[in-house]
Amino acid sequence: MAAWVAIVRNTEALIGRRDRESERRRKRLAEPQLERQGDEEQRSAQQSEADEFGLDFGKFKNILGQRPFGWSKAVSSASEICLDEIRALFELHYENVHVDEYRHRQKPPPRKSVYKVLPQCKKDYMRKLSVRLAIPREVKHIFQQANDETDWEKLDEFRLVLQDICQGKTEVFFANQEEVEALASAIRSGPGNSHGIEVGDGFKKIPAGSFVEIPNAFKGWHSKLETAAQIYERSGLEKLTVLMRPLRSKKRRAMLDAFSKSLFGKASARMLAEQKEWEVDEMFDKMALVLYDQLSLELADEWSRKGKANLPSSDTNDLARYFLIGMNIGQRPIFENICANCGCFLSGIVNAHDGLSNKCSGLPRNKDGHAMQNDDGSYQANAQPPLRA
Repeated sequence: MAAWVAIVRNTEALIGRRDRESERRRKRLAEPQLERQGDEEQRSAQQSEADEFGLDFGKFKNILGQRPFGWSKAVSSASEICLDEIRALFELHYENVHVDEYRHRQKPPPRKSVYKVLPQCKKDYMRKLSVRLAIPREVKHIFQQANDETDWEKLDEFRLVLQDICQGKTEVFFANQEEVEALASAIRSGPGNSHGIEVGDGFKKIPAGSFVEIPNAFKGWHSKLETAAQIYERSGLEKLTVLMRPLRSKKRRAMLDAFSKSLFGKASARMLAEQKEWEVDEMFDKMALVLYDQLSLELADEWSRKGKANLPSSDTNDLARYFLIGMNIGQRPIFENICANCGCFLSGIVNAHDGLSNKCSGLPRNKDGHAMQNDDGSYQANAQPPLRA
């Protein structure tokens, strides 16, 4: 009886959570999309220029000067797409934790969940066919199962970790003495910041405006940067903790919205949710979206510093369309067959008789040029030898 009661309670919890998720999704999709100030002026001020090869991509996009069809629906669905992406990453993480827990068994029991990631999608994530976002190790340590998402203590730990993620906290290693001297020079050229040691120009691994954490160094004004640089040079450290996008930076400030900024206050996750009258599930969704945005920003920032392709969002739609057109054009090979009579490569349309085609149909013949027929007079279409001698 007790086992049956437990099964019923788990089922009710899953169904209730699924219903709340559907209700939150409908609520988000029903919210009107407000026009941001300056969007019209920004679109009118955009000017296209030809690149070094004389290609002006701007003349191929947004020719009518109006928003694409279904723009409002696409904007309202953008958060849901991002949320589904980060949700899939969490579900794969929970699945791995579940498998590790029952590793001693030959076949682990199935894990019950409100969400489901299709097997083909799991395979794509595991094979890593392209660059994808990855949940940081600190976040994985906090959330070990789906029920942790409704734990306020876990969410508050998540809030503290998000503070580091939003500021791009990472570790930078130094290969030789030249890099150490270059960083010391960049520290001396910093603008001076009372909130941290802000780095100036001159070091490629750490962009100007970042904060470096040097043990026993002052987080003070410009007059103390020389002291901080000397302490760093004498420390002999092979790595430093760096904030790539500090909250209080003068040159490279963190890119945050109103909700992301509220995570840096003294209020806990539960207090923030009570101020907005959010349930615990909705609070996790908001924080998960912040995680997705910051991971995407970190990846784009890394690509930009490495000189990789990084295009504005306004170009992606047209680039994808022209890319698909090019794929369709090159889908058919130039030479599709080989002539069974002379061994010539064949291309184009059969019996087109033009300069783009050399295909023509004919009777199956043997090496002597005679038509190959059956006893009833029909032609032996499958009996033609490859290439005449």
